Parts: sequence; structure tokens; C-alpha cells
Amino acid sequence: MLIIDTTMIKKYQKSLESDPKDVNLWINLGDAFFDNKEYNKAIECYKKALEIYPFFEDVWNSLGLTYSYLSNHDKAIECYRKALELNPDDATILYNLGYSLEDNKQFDGAIDYYKRAFELDPSNFDALNNLALLYKDKREYEQAIRFMKLAIKIDPDADYLQKNLAIIYHEMGEINKAIQYHEKVLEMNPDDVLNWLDVALLYKDLRDHEKAIYYFEKALILEPNNEEILYFLGLLYKRIKKFEKAIEYFEKVLEINPNNDLARKKLTRLYLKLKKIILS
Repeated sequence: MLIIDTTMIKKYQKSLESDPKDVNLWINLGDAFFDNKEYNKAIECYKKALEIYPFFEDVWNSLGLTYSYLSNHDKAIECYRKALELNPDDATILYNLGYSLEDNKQFDGAIDYYKRAFELDPSNFDALNNLALLYKDKREYEQAIRFMKLAIKIDPDADYLQKNLAIIYHEMGEINKAIQYHEKVLEMNPDDVLNWLDVALLYKDLRDHEKAIYYFEKALILEPNNEEILYFLGLLYKRIKKFEKAIEYFEKVLEINPNNDLARKKLTRLYLKLKKIILS
């Protein structure tokens, strides 16, 4: 955990001893505690600042954010609403309120505030991403795709946006489009084993065993002792009747985990099958 130098905290505390009504000192001390992940102390400081001057929307926003970090979503929502009373057109506060409403499972309210945040700040692709995922969960896929594509247009280099669009298409059953966007993610980040696995599993669902094997083997280069990848390769080679290759992968699974009963059963059946083939 990153801990900041406490020198500034001590400096602000010392200054407040001589001037306890200095609102900026309380805000600065609250920010320092927040950066140091001392959220309850940050809350005390922000509240002190608001007792002195309750018209700082930024402090209400900071207080809401701190409650959000403590998963106290009701309090966070209350603070963001106070901030919006003072400045109803602040895109950051609108976004933060949407986020807390979503965390609080008030999804329709979250959608409204994400939309308002985006209207005021058309560069806010995070608001669009969250909107898209909320519409996905509501199974309103056209809206989900529309917002995710808008987000990608703003930041085409954000691989997680491409991945989320792939997830939406996958959920819709449009596997080929899902693969298309997962492959874009792979181009951006080829060193993440999960990206190779995403595509491998989709080709497996399509029963395109050869392509699934290609992507699983690419994933295996990154994680050569991944038991799950080895097991899937054993299954796929068995399906295309390359039994010796399947045996090789199931044996590797058992080298890593001798207690893998599924791999042991598959291996036993393959030994018997090969024996019958040889005898015939």
C-alpha cells in the first residue's frame, strides 16, 4: 500500500492548532488523509471544513468520494446530491453520483446521471462504458452497443472497451463479432494470457477445434504450467482424433496436479482406445 510522507499531515495539524477556523487547512488535511487511505480521518476533516463553510461543492464531492471508498453508498449519494445543489452542471459530480447509484443497485438512476455527465463532458468515455454495461445487464443490446462504440470512438486505444464490446456481442450470441473484437484486444495486449483464452474458448464454442487449439497453444507459451489450458488442449486433440497428442497434454496435467481425476479418466480411456487401435 502506498503511504505518503506524513510530514504534510503533521504540518497541517500544527497549523490548525493556531488557526482552527482555516477552512483550506481542513480541506488540505482531509486530502492528505484521503491520499494516505485514512478515510475516516479524511471524513472528519471534510466535515470540519463544511461546518465552517458549507458551500464548497468540491468538498461535498470529496466527502462523497470518501464515503464511496468505504462502501457507504447512501452517505456518498447524499453528499453528491448536496454538491449538485451548489453546482448542478458539474460533470464529475454527476458521474460520481451515477457510480454510487450503480453501486447501490439503483440502476435507472445511475443511467440518468451517466447520461447527464456525458452530455456535459463528451470526452467522458467511462460514463459511456458504464452506460453500455448497464444496458447489457438490462438486455437492451442495441443501446449497449451504441454507447460502447461511442466510447471506443473517443478512446480507440483502451483495450478494456474493445473487450467489453466483445462481451456484449458474445452475450447476444454473435460469436464471430465477439471474436473480431477480442482479436483487436489481442493486437493491443498480446502478453495477457486471458486475451488468448477468450478467443480460444469462443472458437471452442464454435467447434472450430483447429483454431481453438492454435489460441490455446499461444496461451500456453505465456503460462506453460497452466493446468486448465493443458486440459483443454487434451480435450481438443482428442476430438480431432490426435490421440497421442491428447495423451501428451493429459499427462502434463497430471504432472502438475496428480489429483486431477478428470484428466486421469480421460487418459485411461485414451490408453485403452490406443491399445484397441494397435491390436486391430
